Amino acid sequence: MDNINISVKSNISMLILDNVPSDAGFISLVFDKFSDEAINIDMISQTPPRGKYTSIAFTFDDSELAKALGCLSHIKEECPSLSSSVSSSNSKIIVMSEEMRNGHGFASRVFTAVARASGDVRLITTSETEISILVPDLDEKQCLSEINACFSC
Repeated sequence: MDNINISVKSNISMLILDNVPSDAGFISLVFDKFSDEAINIDMISQTPPRGKYTSIAFTFDDSELAKALGCLSHIKEECPSLSSSVSSSNSKIIVMSEEMRNGHGFASRVFTAVARASGDVRLITTSETEISILVPDLDEKQCLSEINACFSC
């Protein structure tokens, strides 16, 4: 497989929101609060709705954690039933290739490599040409090594 670009970004925090009203207006409010504080949101993942509720996870730079926690307190004022958890000191590993558009087996190779590295996958996002995984910073080096090895064949 040619033209595979593998990169990494460290020091990433993830915020998980549970019991989020499954309503575009409320979800917009969540991201508006972060935008108002100039926090750059990166990976975003939403679970399928369970009745009136869903869960959302997203990432941002560790340096923005204090501001993010401030946003979270404002969001919880709007929705007291919301529960949350935060994980900092993570790394985002990105595998990108135009070949993903029409090819197969990319996800299989990435997750086989991460399994060989015993990586703790915390979040996954994809597009037609990219697979991004969030792992603890401590797992970054081994996961990156295994992913690079699986695509160097």
